[in-house]
Amino acid sequence: MYAEGRYHLIPSFFRTISSLKKQKREFAVCFRTFGKDLPLVIWEFNQFCAGQHPCYSGRNGTHLIKFDGSKGTKDFRIQDPDQNCIYYRFSDELQDAKLVTGINQRFTNEKDELEDKLENDDRFEDCKQINDSIPQFMHFTETLKKRSTMAVQEDHFHWNENDEPREMAKLLLIDQADYQTQHIFFDDNIKNEEDCIVDVRDAITKEVIPYRKMLNRYAVQVQPHRAILEGDYFLKQIALAE
Repeated sequence: MYAEGRYHLIPSFFRTISSLKKQKREFAVCFRTFGKDLPLVIWEFNQFCAGQHPCYSGRNGTHLIKFDGSKGTKDFRIQDPDQNCIYYRFSDELQDAKLVTGINQRFTNEKDELEDKLENDDRFEDCKQINDSIPQFMHFTETLKKRSTMAVQEDHFHWNENDEPREMAKLLLIDQADYQTQHIFFDDNIKNEEDCIVDVRDAITKEVIPYRKMLNRYAVQVQPHRAILEGDYFLKQIALAE
């Protein structure tokens, strides 16, 4: 099922969402990557949710775990177009940040070509372009409340072309006045203020949230070897952020 033993989601991730479910916590998951691996990640995650993942299928001594809406549970599978998105960061200004829904593989890096294809190419007639931070924030919020999971491909091209500034990295929009929701962005490249791969902004004011304020609260630097070796690694990091 998994060619040459390769897979994209590590056991500590599955243990985390299973533990949160057992604790009856309200939570959502958003996969975000600069890479091109989302189709494979989505496929493996959907297999897990359907009880078909070989490590969680109930076969060969494994536990059966499902997140497919059966037996009164939430359906976490990624199937709806609104769950798949691409971010474009044409500059470090939020007004140039565009979220395109209905697709998770980039088809252009040019602003004019993007506008033209979304308007005139029938292949993208079901895609939507969302501009400005508040509508984008609302799309994330409403989709995650409804479907619980999203997958977003980030704009590696423009981030890399502009010498990898934090202000054009992976954009995390939050509402600092919302005390009922905890946003936590896990990434292994949250090293220091200048070298941070997550651009945390207030969705309302559009202001950059200072590194010292967002670190270990909204953004957590992951130690990959620990995440692989420690089954409860992410649970500990969630507790730290909270």
